[in-house]
Amino acid sequence: MLFLPYLKNRDFNNTVITDENLVFLSRFDANTLLRNDKYNLGFDLDFVHLLTKGQLAFNTHHTMYNYKRLQSASEFNTDSNQETTIFTSKADYSLPINDTSNFEAGLKFSAIKTKSDIIKIDIDVNTGDEQIDLQNSDAFNYDENVFAAYSN
Repeated sequence: MLFLPYLKNRDFNNTVITDENLVFLSRFDANTLLRNDKYNLGFDLDFVHLLTKGQLAFNTHHTMYNYKRLQSASEFNTDSNQETTIFTSKADYSLPINDTSNFEAGLKFSAIKTKSDIIKIDIDVNTGDEQIDLQNSDAFNYDENVFAAYSN
């Protein structure tokens, strides 16, 4: 498990640009503030039951991931988020038939759901006006459910 309820980080950067002869061309000052919230939790449960004839096994897994980051910089701001939930569960049955043969059967279910987005906002350093940068902003949503069965 990872739990990072809040992390704040400020960076100051002064970049000097020179030519190949080290003659000063320009410089850029950056002042960046990052604010992060994050957790990543994973849980597993395994159970095996020996029957008079055969074996029943059960496994389930659950992951929860959540990440939020706000970045404020000299010429832009970003707001990025990601939420992911994964759940899987399976049951397997195994029955020995003889010394060389087994019967096996099982069921499995899995569900994955992910939502993520990033918004980039450009800032005019002269006026302070803000505008969303549509070419560098995006959203992604993914939802998957799988139902499976097998026998061997």
